[in-house]
Amino acid sequence: DWLPEIMRDCPEYARLVELIEAEEVNLVVCRHYDRLWRTDALRAQLTTLCRQHRVQIYSVAQPM
Repeated sequence: DWLPEIMRDCPEYARLVELIEAEEVNLVVCRHYDRLWRTDALRAQLTTLCRQHRVQIYSVAQPM
């Protein structure tokens, strides 16, 4: 599991996950998607978490 590892190693990422789980945010904005995830496994976990809590992810430089 990549998400627990990055949360352990990066307090800022853990805080982001806490905000998502608490449903205190509804949008995460980043410059590039690779700033949020480095692997497909982490991407899958974070996007699943966001989907469960109705949080959208938007990249300024890479809009989909």
